[in-house]
Amino acid sequence: MAPDIRSAERDLRDIDTLEKKGVTGAGKLEDYEALQPRLDKVIKRHNEDTAKFAALEQRVTTLLEQYATQVDTFSELFVEWSETLAEIEERVSKLEKERTDMERMGLTY
Repeated sequence: MAPDIRSAERDLRDIDTLEKKGVTGAGKLEDYEALQPRLDKVIKRHNEDTAKFAALEQRVTTLLEQYATQVDTFSELFVEWSETLAEIEERVSKLEKERTDMERMGLTY
């Protein structure tokens, strides 16, 4: 029986400590009910902000996808232009060589 008495005494001391800290105020629910309208407004505003952020995120995602598509298109165009320029340079070199050969043989273009 002595251990039970000591345990009960410890529990009572813990309860007293908690009451002194003010954490056992379950009977003070009325104090928090007055704050409920403010909490409702905050929750409503948070939901509105969340919707705005989701819309902005979708918009940014769409813009980034469009940007990526344009960059890919330009990259493909530059590769094609590079290949075309390389072909033109090759033709010009060939024509210049032919002209030089013709001039060396005394023929004019």
